[in-house]
Amino acid sequence: MNRCRILVRTAALALAFGVYVGGNPRVALADTFSSLVQITCAPELTYFSIRRVGLMNLPNDVARRVYASPGTTITPHGLYTVNQLKDGPAECNLFIGMGTQEQKLLRLRVAGFYDDQNGRATSYRKIVEYVAVSADGKQLGELALNPYGFTVGADLIEIFDDGLAVTVRKCSYNESLSERSVKSCTEEKP
Repeated sequence: MNRCRILVRTAALALAFGVYVGGNPRVALADTFSSLVQITCAPELTYFSIRRVGLMNLPNDVARRVYASPGTTITPHGLYTVNQLKDGPAECNLFIGMGTQEQKLLRLRVAGFYDDQNGRATSYRKIVEYVAVSADGKQLGELALNPYGFTVGADLIEIFDDGLAVTVRKCSYNESLSERSVKSCTEEKP
């Protein structure tokens, strides 16, 4: 009789734990996903780029350093989290028309936006997480950093001056596990 009671209690405990883990999306995640952007500002080349980087399962010591970094940049490689860019946007100044009489300063700004509904978002899909790129106050584009937003939008934004005009190139890699990846780019003049 005691053995049967212990077996029933163990099964009930295992069932309750399974329901808890299955119903709580933060506990049920097996892999952790880190979203970053890499910004390159090269005024001497009249070039700016920003690309999103998604990394799976960062080691704990690296993740702690990445997300606790008080400065604006994590590494000399120009990696930023959305919260760092929310607290202090990154800026890049390019001088356009270097070989001409009409040189113009183009002020680029990258700001982060993050909203988890004050910690009450019931799913990671409901979190708003992106960075916006603007030039002289005019928005040029956004890069979604929530992994569920990776299926749409730009993965790379480049701004460069070829001597004739300033070009903004936006590329999307449209990566999918079920289909072959397709790279598509558009160019525009700001």
